[in-house]
Amino acid sequence: MSYQKTIVIDVTVPVATEPVVATIQVPVSRGFVVLEIKNTGSYAFDLFELEVQAVEGGAWAVTNTASADFTTPITPLVWARGDPYSLAAGASSLLKIDVNGLNAVRVSASANTTATTVSVWSNFSGALER
Repeated sequence: MSYQKTIVIDVTVPVATEPVVATIQVPVSRGFVVLEIKNTGSYAFDLFELEVQAVEGGAWAVTNTASADFTTPITPLVWARGDPYSLAAGASSLLKIDVNGLNAVRVSASANTTATTVSVWSNFSGALER
């Protein structure tokens, strides 16, 4: 699959917490959001979650929280290349997310033993925020 990387965000991922790494505001055109998650640090993740929000200001619902949710994708995740759940240092994962009917999606991560860093690219310009 080919997509245009239009925006990047770099974030520190601490140990044993689940900070929001990136929030993606769904564009008016809807369709699909593609995210590339790259562990640019020296330590692996030990958790990765995908959450969705149906309406602005509404509650967030965790949809993908286990490794199996990424290796055998469940809605809204259409497919994933690489398992972001335990993403090794220097490794990356590509996620295609069906955002039809959603206001926003966000991803959270936790580092295994020591804080690490992550870069996130989105195919929607201006849609990515911390």
